[in-house]
Amino acid sequence: MGTKKNLSGAQKRKKKREKEEAMKEALADMERLKLGPSKLWTGLVLHHKDVFVSHVLSKLNTTDRFFFSRVNSESRGVLAYAGVNVLTLRGAVWECSSNSTLELVWNHMPWGEIDDRGRVIDQAWFCSQVAETNKLEFLKWAREEKHCEWDEETIATAAAKGNLEMLKSASLTVARVIKEMRVDKLRLEDTSTVFDFLSTK
Repeated sequence: MGTKKNLSGAQKRKKKREKEEAMKEALADMERLKLGPSKLWTGLVLHHKDVFVSHVLSKLNTTDRFFFSRVNSESRGVLAYAGVNVLTLRGAVWECSSNSTLELVWNHMPWGEIDDRGRVIDQAWFCSQVAETNKLEFLKWAREEKHCEWDEETIATAAAKGNLEMLKSASLTVARVIKEMRVDKLRLEDTSTVFDFLSTK
C-alpha cells in the first residue's frame, strides 16, 4: 500500500491560499459575464454600425471577418448589415498570422470540398496554402503537428515565394534536387529549372 505524504504547515497554507485565489478569479469571471457586453461593443457594433463598418470592418481581412462572425449573433448581424455574406466566410490559410489562427482555420476547413481552382481541399491543399504565408515555422507546424502531406503545389508555392529554407523543408526530394543542382540562392528564374529537373526523376 502507498503511504500518503504529509504536508507541512507552510505547504498546507500555500495550498489553501492557491485555492482561495482560484475561487476569487472564478468569481471575478462570473461577475464579468453578468455585466454583459462592454460599452465599446454595444456602442460600436450595436448602435453605431456605420462607424464600425467604415472604420473597423474595412481593416479586417477575410480570416479576421471569419473569426469575428463566430463571436455571437450581433457580430454576424453587423457583417450582414455591411453586406458580407456570413455563410460563405471561411478562414483564408494564407492570411493567418500565428499557429493559433492556423489551428482555428484547420478546425473549420471544409475538407473534401472543391476550391475555386478545382482542387480538392485536403492536407496537401492546406500545405500549399500555408506556403503562401512564406513562413517556414507555419509549414513546419502543418507538417509536424498536423502531419500534413504535401505535393508539388507546396513546392511550387515555396519556389514562387523564393523561400529556399521553405523549399528545403518541403520534402527530401527537393532538398536532393537543390543539392544536386548546387543551388545556393534560389531566384524566381530558377524555379522552372528545378521543376524541369524534378520531372525527369
